[in-house]
Amino acid sequence: MSSTPMVYSGLHSRVGINNPIADGFCWTLLRCIHEDQKVLSAQRLALKAECNSKLAVALTIMEECFQSMVDPRTGIDMIPHALYNWGSDFARLNFFGFYTVVLEKDDVLVSAASVR
Repeated sequence: MSSTPMVYSGLHSRVGINNPIADGFCWTLLRCIHEDQKVLSAQRLALKAECNSKLAVALTIMEECFQSMVDPRTGIDMIPHALYNWGSDFARLNFFGFYTVVLEKDDVLVSAASVR
């Protein structure tokens, strides 16, 4: 088995889990949950709401700290696409494999990073 499926399943299983560090800090791996199923379990719905609300705050932080990264061909700001791991038919705009990591101090989001 190649390491790619193992990495994917390992990361995917960590989405939404708070990881305490010390002194009131914790980090959380986030990913926008794009499921459009009509019926989600209560646990899955709560995870979706938690991830999406933290991603909204992370986007605010990124927009405050960085200039927009606009794709010159489409005029699309790529920062929201990366944070919300949106896919695209255009490879340069396909951020499906991205995750967002947030750092919180006493339940206040203080930092965010987008990783792939």
